[in-house]
Amino acid sequence: FTAALPGHAVSVLRTRGDAGLCEQAAWVGGAEVVLSPHGAHLLNALWMEPHAALLEVMPWGMWGYPGYRTLFTRAGLSYHRLN
Repeated sequence: FTAALPGHAVSVLRTRGDAGLCEQAAWVGGAEVVLSPHGAHLLNALWMEPHAALLEVMPWGMWGYPGYRTLFTRAGLSYHRLN
Protein backbone atom coordinates (compact mmCIF):
# COMPACT_ATOMS: atom_id res chain seq x y z
CA PHE A 1 0.00 0.00 0.00
CA THR A 2 2.76 2.47 0.80
CA ALA A 3 4.01 2.45 -2.81
CA ALA A 4 0.63 3.82 -3.90
CA LEU A 5 0.70 6.52 -1.19
CA PRO A 6 4.26 7.89 -0.96
CA GLY A 7 4.92 9.62 2.34
CA HIS A 8 2.00 7.93 4.09
CA ALA A 9 1.82 4.87 6.29
CA VAL A 10 -1.01 2.43 5.66
CA SER A 11 -2.12 -0.03 8.33
CA VAL A 12 -4.62 -2.83 8.01
CA LEU A 13 -6.08 -3.84 11.37
CA ARG A 14 -8.45 -6.58 12.38
CA THR A 15 -10.32 -5.94 15.59
CA ARG A 16 -10.60 -8.44 18.39
CA GLY A 17 -13.43 -8.80 20.85
CA ASP A 18 -11.10 -8.86 23.84
CA ALA A 19 -9.17 -5.64 23.15
CA GLY A 20 -9.24 -3.07 25.94
CA LEU A 21 -10.53 0.47 25.53
CA CYS A 22 -7.07 2.07 25.41
CA GLU A 23 -5.91 -0.38 22.74
CA GLN A 24 -9.00 0.29 20.64
CA ALA A 25 -8.55 4.06 20.96
CA ALA A 26 -4.91 3.73 19.87
CA TRP A 27 -5.96 1.93 16.67
CA VAL A 28 -7.72 5.03 15.32
CA GLY A 29 -6.43 7.89 17.46
CA GLY A 30 -3.78 9.09 15.01
CA ALA A 31 -5.44 7.97 11.78
CA GLU A 32 -6.18 10.50 9.06
CA VAL A 33 -8.54 8.11 7.24
CA VAL A 34 -10.42 5.04 8.48
CA LEU A 35 -12.34 2.75 6.10
CA SER A 36 -14.49 0.21 7.92
CA PRO A 37 -17.68 -1.81 7.59
CA HIS A 38 -20.63 -0.67 9.69
CA GLY A 39 -20.66 -1.92 13.26
CA ALA A 40 -20.51 -0.97 16.90
CA HIS A 41 -16.69 -0.91 16.74
CA LEU A 42 -16.98 2.35 14.76
CA LEU A 43 -17.72 4.19 18.00
CA ASN A 44 -13.94 4.12 18.42
CA ALA A 45 -13.85 6.75 15.66
CA LEU A 46 -14.76 9.25 18.38
CA TRP A 47 -11.05 9.06 19.33
CA MET A 48 -10.01 10.35 15.88
CA GLU A 49 -8.72 13.89 15.44
CA PRO A 50 -11.23 16.50 14.20
CA HIS A 51 -11.41 16.67 10.39
CA ALA A 52 -10.10 13.11 9.99
CA ALA A 53 -12.07 11.10 7.43
CA LEU A 54 -14.26 8.16 8.33
CA LEU A 55 -15.63 6.01 5.51
CA GLU A 56 -18.39 3.68 6.73
CA VAL A 57 -19.28 0.81 4.40
CA MET A 58 -22.93 -0.20 4.77
CA PRO A 59 -24.07 -3.73 3.91
CA TRP A 60 -26.71 -4.07 1.21
CA GLY A 61 -29.56 -4.85 3.60
CA MET A 62 -28.89 -1.67 5.63
CA TRP A 63 -28.82 0.99 2.91
CA GLY A 64 -31.93 2.62 4.40
CA TYR A 65 -30.42 2.74 7.92
CA PRO A 66 -29.18 6.23 8.82
CA GLY A 67 -25.93 4.97 10.34
CA TYR A 68 -23.73 7.19 12.48
CA ARG A 69 -23.69 10.33 10.29
CA THR A 70 -25.07 12.72 12.95
CA LEU A 71 -22.81 11.42 15.71
CA PHE A 72 -19.60 11.65 13.71
CA THR A 73 -20.25 14.93 11.94
CA ARG A 74 -21.04 16.54 15.31
CA ALA A 75 -17.74 15.12 16.57
CA GLY A 76 -15.99 17.06 13.78
CA LEU A 77 -15.14 14.13 11.52
CA SER A 78 -15.41 14.15 7.77
CA TYR A 79 -17.97 11.33 7.52
CA HIS A 80 -18.67 9.48 4.29
CA ARG A 81 -21.04 6.57 3.86
CA LEU A 82 -20.45 3.99 1.15
CA ASN A 83 -23.38 1.85 0.00
